[in-house]
Amino acid sequence: MTPAQAYASKKKPRITGNTRSKVKPVHKCNLAKMRASLNLSIRDVHRATGMSMAGYYSVELGGDVCLSTMRKLTRFFGKPIEEIWP
Repeated sequence: MTPAQAYASKKKPRITGNTRSKVKPVHKCNLAKMRASLNLSIRDVHRATGMSMAGYYSVELGGDVCLSTMRKLTRFFGKPIEEIWP
């Protein structure tokens, strides 16, 4: 079980709304899909990884990401870099 799955298993279900962003992505990534499939909020990932909420959201939207942040997220989601950033 990955850290993300363990964290998600402890959470209560949440209701999601329609969220749209006007920011155009620089790098395509699958973080939003992975997070949503585990029913995690941005706040949950922020708390579990130690990243700031704004920093994580920026990466999720396709913003620039440094290698140390990539490592945190690949460890948390238990996926290789190539699967998160195809």
